[in-house]
Amino acid sequence: MKNNITLCLVDVKVPYAREDILPLNLLSLASYLVEHKILKPKQIKIVNSSSRHSIERIIEYKPTIIGMSVVTPAYPYALKLAKTFKKKLHVAVIIGGHHITGIPALLGYPFDVGVMGEGEGPLADIVRIMTEGKPLTPETLRHVPNVIYIKHDGGVVQNPMRPLLNPEGIPKYNWSLQKREEIFQYKTVVEDGRARTVANVPMFSARGCPYRCVFCARQILWKTGAAFRFLPIDQVVDDIEYLYRTYHISSIEFLDDTFAVSKQRIRELLDKLKQKGLLGKVVFSQIFVRANLIDEEFALLLKELRVLAVFMGIESGSQRILKFLKNGSLQIHHVKRAMKLFAQQRIRVYGSFMLFVPGEKVADMNKTYALASWFAHQENVHGIGQNLTVPYPGTKLWDDAVTQKHTDIQSLNWKYFVTSYYQLSIGHMVFFRNGLSIKQLNAYWKRMYELVEFINQKNRSLPGWKESVKETDVKSQELAARLAMKRRIERIVRNPTHIFSYLLKAVSRITH
Repeated sequence: MKNNITLCLVDVKVPYAREDILPLNLLSLASYLVEHKILKPKQIKIVNSSSRHSIERIIEYKPTIIGMSVVTPAYPYALKLAKTFKKKLHVAVIIGGHHITGIPALLGYPFDVGVMGEGEGPLADIVRIMTEGKPLTPETLRHVPNVIYIKHDGGVVQNPMRPLLNPEGIPKYNWSLQKREEIFQYKTVVEDGRARTVANVPMFSARGCPYRCVFCARQILWKTGAAFRFLPIDQVVDDIEYLYRTYHISSIEFLDDTFAVSKQRIRELLDKLKQKGLLGKVVFSQIFVRANLIDEEFALLLKELRVLAVFMGIESGSQRILKFLKNGSLQIHHVKRAMKLFAQQRIRVYGSFMLFVPGEKVADMNKTYALASWFAHQENVHGIGQNLTVPYPGTKLWDDAVTQKHTDIQSLNWKYFVTSYYQLSIGHMVFFRNGLSIKQLNAYWKRMYELVEFINQKNRSLPGWKESVKETDVKSQELAARLAMKRRIERIVRNPTHIFSYLLKAVSRITH
């Protein structure tokens, strides 16, 4: 039995992504390994690839295993990173996440193993193999569910999938595996018409989604068994209490694909928070909802919970297009009804729209713009997301695109599989042009972007907004500085020779 196994879990982002997002998926994997006594906390490091000096920190850590969570647009960068690690370290490199789950045949050098779907079980099995002193070979991997590996003749093998974890088997977050400064971020929120700054932590209270939208990349992780599972309510509330009392967290952001599914679930959460003396002490900065589920009672319950904003996938103003995207579960009138109900409770709404859907006609696009314009002028609008329609591997949208030859797998540039762009010339990145010229595509994108700017201007005029944005920026910089200092100390402890370079830099600053 080898006790010197070390694991580095890397959340691979596109190079320009924000570094301050807590990688809950990797924290869950690490928590599972510790909970099941497969590794000790000191044997695991979680790294965001976009954080400063992340590559150097990984190389200096000299892990035995590197596990990389990779979304589609980050795949080219993941390849680059994996090649660097293979060159610098004697290490096994594993790729997991949406991209490899959606297109497992892609597995090849520099990745040794791919993990499909939920990663806790297969990663635990892989680590066990290595702690037993065995290499990752076709012989040792052939009985491990959820893994992809390469045979000796170069062929790719995709093992069967295991059942999804039951709710009680989903690990409780071990927050101590992250530094305090990595757990929360400062953000500006609006409550009852006034902006202020909060310390915010993202969380999940459920896993999976009861719906099957044709474009959703997340759903490919939950293809087997009961995909939608509530986490035990006591576990969720215990996490909130721990974060509030230990780190003085004032805001939670639930990242569940659809948080507002069950009124009874919200009532249970309210009761448990009351019992703990937490109701009203923590706000919920944003949750994800589906407009067709929202009625007056649901809006009242969310207000009582102190939900400040909701995220709604509106997607299209054309009922024909909406039926295709959402499998008929959402109607335009649901969106308008939900918006008005949330306005009555002073809950702000962020609406997401999908542009350039396959088969979309100019008339459909005009309907979407009309709905987006109506939405932008509502008093409780929080923001608009204008997103390119992207066929992520494993989704129905992808299957249709490949079958109908909208997409040629051999010529794809994965880095363009991004839905949001902060630029006005995007026509060459549109997957489904529907006969429109680059000029027409850019003109429509710009027209929608003007609504985004209109809402941003409305937000900037809110009481306290300017002051809160400044406070959020200052506190975020202070948080980043503390984290950087902790990381420098960590590097010095691991490799004392680093202290000389820091001393030289300090002397240089003083003398100049």
